[in-house]
Amino acid sequence: MSCCSPADARQEPRGSSSRCGAQPPACCFGSGCPASCLPAHRAIWPAALSKHRLLALECLNALCACGKLPARLFPPERRGPRLNFVLRALDGALAGESHREIAEALVGQARVRSDWNDPQDHLRDRIRRAVSRGRALMNGEYLNLLL
Repeated sequence: MSCCSPADARQEPRGSSSRCGAQPPACCFGSGCPASCLPAHRAIWPAALSKHRLLALECLNALCACGKLPARLFPPERRGPRLNFVLRALDGALAGESHREIAEALVGQARVRSDWNDPQDHLRDRIRRAVSRGRALMNGEYLNLLL
């Protein structure tokens, strides 16, 4: 009789060491098998999942111990400064400010005075792209940030 048969599961208490030799039968890999029949490799999480699960446990532990989550567990978003710039440009555009006024608020009057009339229009293009990106985010593209 295999270690995973229903009769055997009723006869021996769970966790008994007399069950399963070195290799349990193939039926022991299913969910209906007693815990003592599971091979050792089934008790270890895959490496891809372990890191996230350990991080979640660390967060829970810190939350229970300190009442807050430690900042070291949440590194800053790499896109943060760019998104901040874009949202501030969008805020200015929605408030009715001109692109030049938005640029003055975002990069300063001195930079606008020196670069606004530059023939290559780098600063103007940067402000236009920021406002355009902000409008796109506002109109639903923000969902792509969550993926």
